[in-house]
Amino acid sequence: MNEKHTKELNKRFKFLKRGKELSPYDMFGIEVHDGWFELVWNLCLDIEKELKANPKIAKEFIVLQIKEKFGGLRFYCGPTTEKMSTLVDAAEDLSLKTCEDCGKPGTAHKLNGWWYVTKCPKCAKKAEAVAVKKKDDEVV
Repeated sequence: MNEKHTKELNKRFKFLKRGKELSPYDMFGIEVHDGWFELVWNLCLDIEKELKANPKIAKEFIVLQIKEKFGGLRFYCGPTTEKMSTLVDAAEDLSLKTCEDCGKPGTAHKLNGWWYVTKCPKCAKKAEAVAVKKKDDEVV
């Protein structure tokens, strides 16, 4: 994610800032493209509400990593409530339908023959990514 978006997220959501321990988030920051900025922002808003409602968890809560894997968002954190886990799962599912570059509706593509990405038709063409065919609702 670009520096501007990363700074906005870190400034607005204090729970993203870490203390003494070192995690992939501390080392690499937010490892997704800018098309998912709004998705990550909205997830952080929802997590913030849940942390306010659960002060015990808020004291221990940590974001370990925010990255892309197999064309989808991965938001690793803990400890969580059941509702927080549901919110993270929903955001991760939505990322599979959202272009990681521009935020428009997207689908699964392969880049360089092996790297899964989620792109809209315009961004896929620009990246020379090939659409992934679906078989029985599974990406193959």
